[in-house]
Amino acid sequence: MHIGCATAVRLFIMPRVMAQLLASAMKITVHVHEGETGYLLQRLREHSLDLVICRSQFAAPELQNQEVMNEPLRVALPPQHPLCGQAQIAFGALRAERFLLHSSLLGTGISDMLLRACQEAGFTPEVAYWGVETLPMLLMVQKGLGVAFAPDSFAQLGMQGLPVLVPLADAKLRTHLNMIWPRGHALPPAAERLKELILAQCLPPPTCAQAKGPAQVPGA
Repeated sequence: MHIGCATAVRLFIMPRVMAQLLASAMKITVHVHEGETGYLLQRLREHSLDLVICRSQFAAPELQNQEVMNEPLRVALPPQHPLCGQAQIAFGALRAERFLLHSSLLGTGISDMLLRACQEAGFTPEVAYWGVETLPMLLMVQKGLGVAFAPDSFAQLGMQGLPVLVPLADAKLRTHLNMIWPRGHALPPAAERLKELILAQCLPPPTCAQAKGPAQVPGA
């Protein structure tokens, strides 16, 4: 089966899902594809991908969209930056920084939210770089080229050479991962099984009321 994935999916979701697949002795080979969201969605529409998991939020009548992860954003700071020791950073404190931002060519992404936050804080940022992948931007931050923004989960990587990631004070600044698949088109069994495992990894268990479902109306 073939899926298109954002960086965070490959780092934090797929390793756990693959461990489950191997433990269950299921004979499924997963091909992971990278690329800009618009390109991945076009391949999904052409049925050369079974699933796409990306950060852009959008609505399309022919596609089903399910949020699988929702987490706060952090700001990545260069070494010895004066804000590195802060427990949280207010967005207005970044007005003098060069920003390294994620491109969002389709739907609404992280950068749209960050630019709105800049406007609300009363400034227009100097954007030095637009990119697609988070890790290269974090490496640029470590070289002192600007500040970037990453989901909270990246703070758990513990990799050498990555910058300090400090929480943002604004609780509204959160990022979402969305799983997308064709609406009204049955997935191949392997893709359906992978979708179930991803949802089981990411979504909270249902409450008792959710588990029972809505009340049935006689004759409905």
